[in-house]
Amino acid sequence: MPQGTVANSVAVRADGLAVVALEAPQKTDDGWLPVVDMRPQEPVPLGAYRVGSCPTWSP
Repeated sequence: MPQGTVANSVAVRADGLAVVALEAPQKTDDGWLPVVDMRPQEPVPLGAYRVGSCPTWSP
């Protein structure tokens, strides 16, 4: 994920799975959805997905 991304939405399920919608510094560029397991003492990154510009997430 490029430097300068901005979180615009966060969703955390009851089982600890978290997703953050990150928009690129240039709002028309693709954004990212990183997925994290929040259950362990230290959060575990599970992956990230490229998405269209200004992503939003709704569980």
